[in-house]
Amino acid sequence: MPSTYKPTPTAVPVWLDCDPGNDDAFAILLAAFHPSFRLLGISTVHGNVALHKTTRNTLALLEAMRFTQGEINVFPGEALPLKVAPLHAEAIHGHYGIGGAELPENPQLVENKDSTYLHAMRDAVRENAGEICIVCTGALTNFANFIKTYPEDVLKIRFVSIMGGAFDCGNIAPNVEFNMRTDPHAAQIVFNERRLANKIALAPLNLTHTALATSRVQKAIYDSDGENNSPLRLMFLQILSFYSDAYVKKYNHTAGPPIHDPLALFLILPLYAGQHASCAEFADECDFHYLQRKLIVETQGPEMGRTLFENKDRDPLRVEKGGVYVGQSVNVPFFWKHVLAALASADEQVFARAE
Repeated sequence: MPSTYKPTPTAVPVWLDCDPGNDDAFAILLAAFHPSFRLLGISTVHGNVALHKTTRNTLALLEAMRFTQGEINVFPGEALPLKVAPLHAEAIHGHYGIGGAELPENPQLVENKDSTYLHAMRDAVRENAGEICIVCTGALTNFANFIKTYPEDVLKIRFVSIMGGAFDCGNIAPNVEFNMRTDPHAAQIVFNERRLANKIALAPLNLTHTALATSRVQKAIYDSDGENNSPLRLMFLQILSFYSDAYVKKYNHTAGPPIHDPLALFLILPLYAGQHASCAEFADECDFHYLQRKLIVETQGPEMGRTLFENKDRDPLRVEKGGVYVGQSVNVPFFWKHVLAALASADEQVFARAE
């Protein structure tokens, strides 16, 4: 049965590299169901939990949204960082990585066994040369390995959007963000790659902490007394509720949890819009502001994983050619509007395929 999800003719081809993760669940939702994206495949990586758990979570989420085997292929990636010891965040995401969701221990969907993640990513890049965007919402181990293995294909990538980094804040240590700390050497490889000059966007904590799943957002996702009360919607609310409780316990943050990962995916749209008239809506409405700067990542010492501006210059009027687009602000209500639209589309698919 064909999916109810229909990418537009100008949809952006994306490859999602992730470590689900409560917030990664929303990135998968947005990538799979927003009509402006054409999801080519998903690679999983160590991070929030161990690799076998992030892979299971990805497959279970796709199954919950009624995808069938082969519609969106999933490829397990790297289980360990390049050089440092592995690090996980079960205190935030739960033992299996997506706390709150009742996902099957052994989903019927299975990973693609016909190819490795590196070969699959390479094929996707070559088949969509000049258009494909890579979105990384976990440790950068997989993508750093892609750069090292297929350097000739790096130039074929249009944009790379990364959730990670923090400036004057942190979520694992002062001034240190979890994804960068999980594999700082991989992050440094990515930021140093000259063939990606002017092609990398970063959604740091300074930006993602503005995209809160407030009580109003949570009610728009699921309302037991309204029409938006499907089992799928309840699952996403439960994912948020668990995440919210974790933020209250760890950070005493009560306004609603920040939803980091789908925002990194969303930033592809205003970047793409600057070069495609068909996406002009996103250039205007996203109201995306950034600093373009060269970055370095601490790879040793007590601040390992800290992301820094190479020249320490934060003048918003200065453009550093070749630098990373470091997100500063975005239209958060507009972002949530599109996440909710993707959820509505997913809900339609679940309903249609249940008949």
